[in-house]
Amino acid sequence: QAFSQWAVAAAMIWGLVWIAVGRISDEPESTATASAALAVAVAIALAHAAASRRGRLRSPVTVG
Repeated sequence: QAFSQWAVAAAMIWGLVWIAVGRISDEPESTATASAALAVAVAIALAHAAASRRGRLRSPVTVG
């Protein structure tokens, strides 16, 4: 359960980092878009880490 939640966060971070890489290294170049994508990726990582430390990551579906 915790692994799948980290997997979703990692997938979002990975996608945002590649958006940043693409906007820095390819056309159309956009430093603003790259900066925003990196900022959101860092925010997701920090928020997810804080929530997991506090034990707030739980499955919204109860099985049983």
